[in-house]
Amino acid sequence: MNNFNYELQPGRELRPFKFEKDYEPIISIVMPFYNEREHIEQTVNSVLNQTFPAWELIIVDDGSNDEDALKGLEKIAKKDKRIHVYHKENSGPGDTRDFAVSKSSESSKYICTLDSDDLIDKTYLEIAYFTLETNPNATWAYTDSIGFGKENYTWNKGFSSNKLKKVNELTVCAVIKKEDFLAVGGYGVKEKKIFEDWNLWLKFIADKKYPVHNSYYGFWYRRNEHSELSASVNTNKKRAMEIIHDTCKTIKGTVEAKEYPDYNYNWNYIRDDFKFKSDFKEENNEKINILMIIP
Repeated sequence: MNNFNYELQPGRELRPFKFEKDYEPIISIVMPFYNEREHIEQTVNSVLNQTFPAWELIIVDDGSNDEDALKGLEKIAKKDKRIHVYHKENSGPGDTRDFAVSKSSESSKYICTLDSDDLIDKTYLEIAYFTLETNPNATWAYTDSIGFGKENYTWNKGFSSNKLKKVNELTVCAVIKKEDFLAVGGYGVKEKKIFEDWNLWLKFIADKKYPVHNSYYGFWYRRNEHSELSASVNTNKKRAMEIIHDTCKTIKGTVEAKEYPDYNYNWNYIRDDFKFKSDFKEENNEKINILMIIP
């Protein structure tokens, strides 16, 4: 029986952390936008509430035709100077995310893919950042997820590159090393209603890239009939699977994820050469906040 409290949604209230200075963006959050007016404010609040301050949010309007939604987007853009809004003709979510990445700051090292109606826990960026920084050979970091809305469930699957060739158990939301994203050509698809996120993970595996799997419920996936994934499942599926099968043909061998927690951790091996320092400081806070990621 699942006793999870689905009322604990991030972003229902705006409770941002205040930091003592502004930081150059290290993580660029890329968000496609299309006629979304019901949930985007909560989504953006979940970004503004992050414990990690060095981000920018790039929202790309993919040819919306809902005037009320566009007016709402204008208000969203004024919430924080780290939010940037662009407009372009409609081309689908994959191409729109690629466009957003092309607008990311030179200082950003990672990108985070987030849809305009989904949510992230307040520690999502911080945990992804530190686990990627401490695993420099990994390409992307993702978490377990919570489905909510039309359906309520928790989703926590271990990573298997072999299984991923047959079924996608990963969500669209992840923090990805930008250099590796660009190296595989990004999403690289202009077609609509295909499994562009699944195809991206397979492209990474074909390039011998592996993820960090942070096993906690960091991502909230909103289940409703208007979501991008819901539309993709029932429309253009034959063509979508052709693309997946073509990418699978390029995969040779398997990759393994770095898992947190690691149940096979070698406690006899302790790194004494680890050099990492965080310079992010909250404003007027004399307390020391400790985030521990235990293997």
